[in-house]
Amino acid sequence: MVKTVIEHVNDCVGCPPETGCMGQACPYNPHDEEREVRVCDACGEEADELCRAPYQAEESWVCEDCLKEMLVWKRGEAST
Repeated sequence: MVKTVIEHVNDCVGCPPETGCMGQACPYNPHDEEREVRVCDACGEEADELCRAPYQAEESWVCEDCLKEMLVWKRGEAST
């Protein structure tokens, strides 16, 4: 799943008193920034890559760790 996250970015470097703060014109001015992240449908954690989850009735996207857990669980179930 792709989710939009709003983060507060504060890269203030503390301008020297001689120059003073430039406020909104400063590239390091604190601001809110939106970014899209991929989130695993199983564990809810952010992930760089997601894979379509097997054995699911509905479309679900999972991270590598959750996928490995699903595959191990399914393999164990099949041997009983």
